[in-house]
Amino acid sequence: MRNLASVILIFGLLCCTHVSQGKTDITKLQKLVVSTAPDSTKSEAYYKIYDYYKYKNRDSAFYFLEQGYKYFIARNDPKAIANILRYFGKLEMNHGNNGIAKVRFDEAMQIFKSINNHSGIGFVINSYGVMEGQKGNFSEATKYFLTALKEGELGHNASVKYDAYLNLGRVSGEMGDIEQAIAYYKDAQAQINDSSDIRSLCNVYNNLGIQYAKKGDLKTALAFIRKEQALSNLDEYVDVYLYSLLNLSIIYQHYDQPDTALKYLREALAIAEEKKLPIEEAKLLQNIAVIVSDTKPAEAMAILERALVVARKVGDRTVIDDIYSTMIVCQKKLGNYKGAITIMEDEKFILDSLYSIDKAKEIANLLALHDLKQSNNTITDMKLAEQQASIKRNAILVIAAVLLILLAVTTAILRQIKRLNVQLNLRTEELMAANSIKDKVFSIIGHDLRGPLGNIIMVLDYLGTEDVAVEERNEILSSLQALTNSSLGTLDNLLYWGKSQISNYKTETQVFDTYHYVQGVIALLSFTASQKKIAVINNTEQDVKANGDSNHFDFIIRNLLSNAIKFTKENGRIEILQYMDRIPGYLVTAVKDNGIGMDKAALENIFLSFKPGSFGTANEKGTGIGLMLCKEFVELNGGKIWAESEPGKGSTIYFSFPAA
Repeated sequence: MRNLASVILIFGLLCCTHVSQGKTDITKLQKLVVSTAPDSTKSEAYYKIYDYYKYKNRDSAFYFLEQGYKYFIARNDPKAIANILRYFGKLEMNHGNNGIAKVRFDEAMQIFKSINNHSGIGFVINSYGVMEGQKGNFSEATKYFLTALKEGELGHNASVKYDAYLNLGRVSGEMGDIEQAIAYYKDAQAQINDSSDIRSLCNVYNNLGIQYAKKGDLKTALAFIRKEQALSNLDEYVDVYLYSLLNLSIIYQHYDQPDTALKYLREALAIAEEKKLPIEEAKLLQNIAVIVSDTKPAEAMAILERALVVARKVGDRTVIDDIYSTMIVCQKKLGNYKGAITIMEDEKFILDSLYSIDKAKEIANLLALHDLKQSNNTITDMKLAEQQASIKRNAILVIAAVLLILLAVTTAILRQIKRLNVQLNLRTEELMAANSIKDKVFSIIGHDLRGPLGNIIMVLDYLGTEDVAVEERNEILSSLQALTNSSLGTLDNLLYWGKSQISNYKTETQVFDTYHYVQGVIALLSFTASQKKIAVINNTEQDVKANGDSNHFDFIIRNLLSNAIKFTKENGRIEILQYMDRIPGYLVTAVKDNGIGMDKAALENIFLSFKPGSFGTANEKGTGIGLMLCKEFVELNGGKIWAESEPGKGSTIYFSFPAA
């Protein structure tokens, strides 16, 4: 059982990232994320929007994080994606959904590790420690915080170190080492380099006030809490202000002023209920019950029952343990020792259940899968047994009747079954192919059409405002044109591919002159190339013929040349070459540029189906499906496609068609 003073003073571990905070202009931030600002600026804006809404309106916070996630996925920005996932995790953790939070943190951690981002790794590890601390696993939490501290030092990130020191202080205070806790909090304060960082300063003052109160220095404790309250008396710091109210109530209890203490606790409770903070609500109810129990233990028990209902919903072991401890004290004050023993038994049962609930779910899932397999096996055995019995019965009846009639009937049945099986297999293959086409179409619509179209709507909404400057309006119109062109290119390729898939499109094989098609594509894209002063040279020879679908050849050349222009810098050079002797019986055509090139990872994934589009040297947006279609069309004509590239040295993409 916990000591009551500890119950009152300890209010759980928080993950309060050290971020400079000023007054938030939410309208300006919302405009910023749809502007042409740099991605690093937008990433910071999305964090500030999340921080503004995280306690005010969870749905709004979730909505803007989702918009940021879609934007950075389209931009293929792993660091920004990982940070958005981390914010998702913090949002879920703030509202008691630690299971979902853990999934988000794991996704963020995987990305941060892949890009060797020590700061991001440190932030996530701090969050892991907070969740362990909420479960009462302080030893495990300490390991996480110390590891996070090392990551912060490797990344030279004061914010990560601030979080780690702050959380280490809370663990030390929980374990009773007050002096060590104070030292850690002062280490955390040393990481704050900006005096306008209100949230970080308040967190330090709050925790120092708690420790000095536990130490018995109530005058110093009250001074720290008053300082915290003066800084946090703004709506955007509602969570910090809530803790200042709690700590004031604690101090007034020590001054033997329970009515004043209750006043602050009830004010804090109203905030927690309004902002839907279940963990804080349960703890505040418990603290109210502690004070009420001195004079009205029966009323205190009713309050604790309400707190227990809230705490059980979020499954916080530490909070539930504290509530049960307080309930036992109340039962003793009522003289109900039998009731106290019953509560102890309930406490052990509930905490053991919470500890094993994840394992129980895992085992239940495994058993369900096992039972499903067993059921399927049983059904299969029953079907086989029924079929065998049916055959035996038919055989007996046929033998008993006319052998020739049985033979004829059996043969007819077997032929009919065979025909039906053939038809069923064909239909199954058709349905699978149709389902695959459907999945691909919706994948493109979801990833390459919905995103740009959604951005177009946001940009148009923004243009509708009256305070858009002429210069900014021109920049936005340029971005709008780029988004429209990107969507049109995606739709064009989607329709071309869909026609070949859905309309039973067949390759129209013919002998054709490749030089004619190469020259036509160069003429078609000459304007685009001239915009970047790129020289496109046709080094193919006339009267060189291929045997295949000329429309496919034209599509492939057009996409490869378009890509080469996109990834070649100004004043660059692109050559279209042909080889007759590289592969016997095939004509090999190559599009070679001296552009930015690709690393090994990009080269390995270049022809993957429906990979995200990338951006060219002039920020041209790709459709993400062109090279996949090129690969499909080359293979339909019996050829192969491959690429050679090095970063900074350009790329060459080869494909083969049967020679005529």
